[in-house]
Parts: sequence; structure tokens; C-alpha cells
Amino acid sequence: MKSSTRCAGGLAVPACAAVHRAPARTPPAAARALRRAVRARGLGLATLAACAASAAFGATAARAEPAPAPRLVVGAATTPGTCADVLRRLTGVTLPIRNVVHTEYQPFVLSKPQVEPLETQQYLQYEDPARTRPTMLMCKGKSADHVLAVHGAGSARADLATTCRDVNRDIVLGVWGTLSPAERAAARATPQRIMLEADDVKLTGSRWITPHQFAWRGSDDRPHLQARRLRADWSDWRWRLMPDSWRGTFYCQLAAPEYVRRLMLGQVELPPRAAAD
Repeated sequence: MKSSTRCAGGLAVPACAAVHRAPARTPPAAARALRRAVRARGLGLATLAACAASAAFGATAARAEPAPAPRLVVGAATTPGTCADVLRRLTGVTLPIRNVVHTEYQPFVLSKPQVEPLETQQYLQYEDPARTRPTMLMCKGKSADHVLAVHGAGSARADLATTCRDVNRDIVLGVWGTLSPAERAAARATPQRIMLEADDVKLTGSRWITPHQFAWRGSDDRPHLQARRLRADWSDWRWRLMPDSWRGTFYCQLAAPEYVRRLMLGQVELPPRAAAD
């Protein structure tokens, strides 16, 4: 079953409460070993079992398990290094990252992430003029293939398929982990009730930067969060004729941890979803 919406626990709707696992099957190599042993007719049960176990072990060992994907460790507040951590989550970058924090919107709009030295751009939006209630976190970074092209093997991971929605999930779960038992008991929105929409994907920076409704109350009476993504890989043929500063980018608009905390505690009045831009 495919779905564009997932609960923050990570399961496709409507299966947010259950996981179905297929029964384990005998590896093909083990089955072939058993058939050969039976045809030989001179093997006892103990020998058959040993043969099957050996073949199964060899088949399992031959399949190298990929390294686990990195996770974003986040608390209840945005830090001066949050967008650098977001880039590590998205691309598996292992290099030091300089994160530039913008306090004004227009300089952030004009800014570009850098690959050498590696640099990300960060801006935090607020819902009040006094800037006491953050809403959306905006991060600009470089794509994994661009980092690898410049810095070489081991500097990033090209095998990851991480989306900005995955980062939103980490933020929701990270904020939940900071709540006290009393706050959790009184929470109006738990991670299981917060629905994560598929990324709103844009192809150009001018479209990515346009106003974006990242949170609303759906017809299911649940909070919905949607990240916005721009990913233009360095090796993607669609961008070969573009200026280098446009290529090899990975941008996310995310729910700020402070906003998610207020949402969980019932301090946010969510509007219905507006028409898509």
C-alpha cells in the first residue's frame, strides 16, 4: 500500500498502529543444499541440518547490510548548528560544516551554500514581531554527490534517500523526548497523531522560497506538517547548463522544534489547509 502521508511514528496511514511482517523464508542457497543432500540419500538428519545451516549462513553473509542512516538529534529549541546537523542527516556528510545563521530574511534568500569549505545557511521564521515564537526552520545545504565530487570518498553518502519529511519526523520525535511526564500526559498532539505529508518539491530556488503553509488541521482533525524540498544533484543532467551555484544543492523548509513543542502542548491554533500554491 502506498501513501503520501505518514504519522510521525513512521508508518503509512492508516496503518499507524500496526506493522505486518512477511514470514521468513529459507534462503535459496539453503534450499538447494537440502535438495542435493536428499538426492545423495546417504546423509543422516544431523548432516542435513548442518548442511542447511552452513548454506544459510553463507547466503546471509554474502548480503552486506548497508550502514544505518544517520539521525537528527534535536531538542526543544533550534541551535546555531541545527542546519549543519540537518545536512548530516540528509547526506551523511562527515566533514566539519560552518553553519551561517541569518537574522534577516533577505540576506538568507540571496545566500548560497558552499562546498569548499563546506557551509550551510540557516534562517528561523517567527509568527510574532518580537520574535519569541518560531514557526519554520529554513536550511540550505549541498548535495551528497557534490560533496563527494569535491572532497572524495567517505566525505558523504550517495546511498541515502532521506527526505525533508524524514527530518521533520526526527524533529517531532526529538521534541517529544524533551517533554516531562506531566507534559506528555497533558499533550494535545502526540507523535502518533501528527501526520507528516510528503515533501512539497520545488525545482528552483525562486519557487522554494515562496510562502508555504507547512502546518494545518486536516479533515481528520489531526495536525498535518509538510516540509518543502529542493534537491538539485551535482550530477543531474537537468542542471548541467545552470550556473555552478545552482547545482549540487539540498534545501529544506521544516517545522521548527519550538513550534512542534507548542503544537504538542496545545498552544497552536491550526488553520485548515489553504489552496496549494
